[in-house]
Amino acid sequence: MLGKYGDHGILTNINEIYSKGKYKIPKKVVDLLDSYEDYFDEMQEKTLFFRSSCSPNYLYKDLMGYAEKRGKFIRNSDGIVVGYTPNNSHLITLVVIDHIGLIDGNREDQGNKKKMIDRASKILVYFRNMCKFSPVVVSQFNRGIDGMDRKENDSQEPQLSDFKDTGATQEDANTVMALFHPFKYGMERHRGYPIIRLQRNYRSNHILKNRDGMADLVVGMHFLGEVGKFKELPPAKQLLENPSLINKILAYGQGSK
Repeated sequence: MLGKYGDHGILTNINEIYSKGKYKIPKKVVDLLDSYEDYFDEMQEKTLFFRSSCSPNYLYKDLMGYAEKRGKFIRNSDGIVVGYTPNNSHLITLVVIDHIGLIDGNREDQGNKKKMIDRASKILVYFRNMCKFSPVVVSQFNRGIDGMDRKENDSQEPQLSDFKDTGATQEDANTVMALFHPFKYGMERHRGYPIIRLQRNYRSNHILKNRDGMADLVVGMHFLGEVGKFKELPPAKQLLENPSLINKILAYGQGSK
């Protein structure tokens, strides 16, 4: 709903939309819902394809079926796929796995989550290289990032070794990015940014790996959770030298909430 927020400047949340507990859906939101029915119908019919569960075998079958409907595989005399020609060379296909730890096991892989995830990752690499699909693999962190030794050494920022279950997804990826939430860990400052002021509206984006550019970069981001919007913040020094700029950032989206 990021684009729609830009149209109307109205922020809501799931509790208000479903009128949970003390929350009630605002009338101004109700008045807009019907006007966007066609928008969401078209999005789900033409743009988004959801799957509730997925084993590596099912992932391969599903992506192969999708690819065959939108292009043609080229096979050699032995029937081995050696190329792929899309019907629409401008079509961008994002394969979003949210999150990779929920991959189900094939019968032969039951009980071995690492093996399941590693196989799913290789399947995604195949379709990335052969069909030019763009896999987006969401992964959780392991609990080591919360450990006392990390806190005492002030080293809670995410590292490649922090990703849960397996390192294969990070090894297979072209780019690895990690979001860090300093306020969650009780930090008052992070890389110069005043977390005590920005609080839940701050995230840092860590580029941990990048085959196509620079890595080991950290970017401060303003986060508007209601609409999932991230925007790069000015340098921390600039914010500290200009307190009114922080007020302006924090006021964004609050007037119509």
